[in-house]
Amino acid sequence: MKALIPALFLALPALLAASGPPMLPLETGNVWVYREKTSGETRTISVGTGLATLDGRHYFHLRGYVDQPLWVREAPNGSLYYFNEETGAENILTSFESVDGGWAEAPFRTCDQESQPAKERHQRALVLQYRSFGCADAGILEEHYAENIGMTRRVEQSIAGPRVFELESARLGRLVLAPQDTGRFHLETQTAGENELLVTLRLMTGAGHPVTLRFPSGQEIEITLRDASGNVVRRWSDGQFFTQAEHEVTVGGHLAYEERFPLKDRSGQPLRPGEYTLEGAILGGAFAATITFTVYDWL
Repeated sequence: MKALIPALFLALPALLAASGPPMLPLETGNVWVYREKTSGETRTISVGTGLATLDGRHYFHLRGYVDQPLWVREAPNGSLYYFNEETGAENILTSFESVDGGWAEAPFRTCDQESQPAKERHQRALVLQYRSFGCADAGILEEHYAENIGMTRRVEQSIAGPRVFELESARLGRLVLAPQDTGRFHLETQTAGENELLVTLRLMTGAGHPVTLRFPSGQEIEITLRDASGNVVRRWSDGQFFTQAEHEVTVGGHLAYEERFPLKDRSGQPLRPGEYTLEGAILGGAFAATITFTVYDWL
């Protein structure tokens, strides 16, 4: 089996971009958040900071798109391929082109599924139709994609009927898409020293759309580091004391918090090799974002 050769990058040079408009832009730090209107359930798709190179092809660590994290690359036609570590080859993950026989394999979905592009676009979006095998009340029914934006809508089957997840917000490089009346939230990180990050939580509201944040205590933010299993490795608030008085802050333009965050566990030990998720949140409103990164053992 061929081994992936990972390297950490904070940004991907433009020369690595696909030749055509991407249907799911793969760039370090990209995040898409979806919401199901009836239940309020949210789903997140994210591109981690690990970049793997194999035979001159660049694969990104994609989470939340299918049922398990995968190393994925985008072909010039926009289709997505994943690296199969068992065979040392790559296989189709999502095809945006019609194939012989009409249907393409769509692995790692809840059911055994295949997909094909619909003949007509819906409001300028490319629509993928899915069919399932041996699964009556689960699986994907259709997905909508917008060029340079990514998946904007996913319809899933359930025992209670179709469930529709609509794109609520996204961070695509320097572009942030969010409802104007709720503001735009950025989570930014940069290296601040050995085993330390400078974390910035930035909230920007649109003109004429002030946002009032209501805090239940003196603590206004939280930064949480989790391992691949979801276990909390470290919290910014660990060992800190805050007043219990409630208070409000009205933001009519821009609000930023900047904190140093050690990349160590609660006992002060350096992080073990593996994948981690850093979440930053402003506690006075529904403003939160995550960044996924990988610690490698180079020895």
